[in-house]
Amino acid sequence: MNKKSVKIYRVEEAICSPIGSTDSEIAIIRANSSNDSQLRKMCNIAKLLEKGNVFSIAIIVADNSTWELNKELTPSYGTWTVADSSLNADKVENDICRIIETNGLIDLDANDFISLLKGERFYYASADGDKFEDVMGTIETEAKKQGKNIFDSKKILMSICIKDDVTIEEMNRINDFLEGFHDNFECKWGLIELPVSSSSSVRVVVLTIL
Repeated sequence: MNKKSVKIYRVEEAICSPIGSTDSEIAIIRANSSNDSQLRKMCNIAKLLEKGNVFSIAIIVADNSTWELNKELTPSYGTWTVADSSLNADKVENDICRIIETNGLIDLDANDFISLLKGERFYYASADGDKFEDVMGTIETEAKKQGKNIFDSKKILMSICIKDDVTIEEMNRINDFLEGFHDNFECKWGLIELPVSSSSSVRVVVLTIL
């Protein structure tokens, strides 16, 4: 698959070129504050992107993960999430770019993001380790820290990064994890090969609608 790059906009920086001219299908908008001025700039950028048929993913840095975006500022052709620090916002940004821009063994593309996340807030969790079940246990814990039970998800987009070939046992573990969700949830998942230099054998990134 011919993967496309993700365009990144930071609301505190001046936008010098017409946003609608980008050839990206997805753009990330970073608001490093939840103050009204930054949020309205974020909303304006999202509207300009929509005119160019570009799906926007807004990452908003707020004091805590329970903060909610005013509905009138929610991107209609986009999605959004909250990070409680700039460091965590960097993690979300980097993981989304990696998922979209990397050719995987099983690819997730722009259409997967749009069909699952459009118009809603998503929650982010990620973990690294040597065993899939341990990594998924950490993912569940991360969700609980945000006051959420990941198995209550209505929709989930999951990227699994592995260093070696997937074994039948690992595929069974993935299926066992997915069977923990209720019957009506919707899931898209992809598989990416980790670089040999990676210190972990498994990395999992989850974007979920609850």
